[in-house]
Amino acid sequence: MGHDKSGMKIGGKPMLQRAVDALRENFSPVFISVRSLPANVPEGTVALADLVPGCGPISGLHAALSATDSGAVFLCAVDLPFIRPDAARYLCSRIGDFDACVIRRENGYTEPLFAVYKKSCLTAATSMIENHEYRMSALLDACNVLYISELEINDPDTLLMNVNTPQEYLHASELAERK
Repeated sequence: MGHDKSGMKIGGKPMLQRAVDALRENFSPVFISVRSLPANVPEGTVALADLVPGCGPISGLHAALSATDSGAVFLCAVDLPFIRPDAARYLCSRIGDFDACVIRRENGYTEPLFAVYKKSCLTAATSMIENHEYRMSALLDACNVLYISELEINDPDTLLMNVNTPQEYLHASELAERK
């Protein structure tokens, strides 16, 4: 949509707050990737400035993996307004010895922005950024990934509904009003 979507309201709540509320049931702290500090983030979260700005989501993942004391992070895009704690928990429970656990859609498309990544992905992410390769799909190619079928997830179309256009925003807003 060409602008920051984190403050756009769906169901009366900014998308960033919706994500934080869903994720804090499972994760502490909740890191918020921002272009630069200071940043206005929800209470109880930790703002992380991209260590290498301008690289897209891989830079946020890189910052989170660099900052975490745990063995993994759960990455979630702010423009997924219907994420659920149970789905995040399920991916985390399945990762096992893999570097990442990612949903694969029936059409073959992967969902790298609603996925769990172990700290072992940091080396590949760093190398990719150094080589100006910012595609999340390339990171998945460089790591040992467990792909979970969308059929294992309850209501994947709503869970993974992305808001990138005014029409998608309207649809998501209408859906939130019905829930």
